[in-house]
Amino acid sequence: MTANKALTVCSFITFAAFPAQPAGAQSSGQEVYNAYCMECHQANGTGVPNMQPSLKKSKKALGDPAPLIKFVLKGSADLDPSETIYSNIMPGHDFLSDSELAAVLTFIRQSFGNNAPLVSEAAVRAARAQP
Repeated sequence: MTANKALTVCSFITFAAFPAQPAGAQSSGQEVYNAYCMECHQANGTGVPNMQPSLKKSKKALGDPAPLIKFVLKGSADLDPSETIYSNIMPGHDFLSDSELAAVLTFIRQSFGNNAPLVSEAAVRAARAQP
């Protein structure tokens, strides 16, 4: 099975098994991570070599939250292939609510040995409003 087919199957299973919650539903960052991120980035955030990046001490995850938010909203399909060593494409997660996205990014930034500031819903709203 090619990496792209594996990603498609992985994404389908994730989206089918964990449909988006109704508007206004609150989820913890860990719940959102378990539903939409863990399949590829693993329970301990280490990812899979050459397929999905580790979230441990990740410059992207720990840096300025605005580009991170945009990346998670849009996914990795627009990345220049020469800029990545990972074979799987991360789908965009623009279906997550502002509170879900803020919660999961805060969870990632404060888990797996990471210690970065929280991501606010206001930051997610601002990033989502940008083209």
